[in-house]
Amino acid sequence: MVVASFQGALAERTQLFSYLVISAILAGFVYPIILAWTWGNGWLTEKGFHDFAGAGVVHLVGGTAAFWGAWIVGERRSLVR
Repeated sequence: MVVASFQGALAERTQLFSYLVISAILAGFVYPIILAWTWGNGWLTEKGFHDFAGAGVVHLVGGTAAFWGAWIVGERRSLVR
């Protein structure tokens, strides 16, 4: 779900291999770390954060990845001016 939430921001901006690499990093390393902060009595849970059904973590990670990915890669190649 996290990978699907940021794919629109990187569509037509990256090559397939680059997209697969960032997807693997995001799904394999980044998302589980952020997930551990909130579920299983992580430090955010201790601060009073409650994530109902996991939507907060999914949108936090996906939205942040989409923002930084689009900002780093730049404009779409098919942009018509």
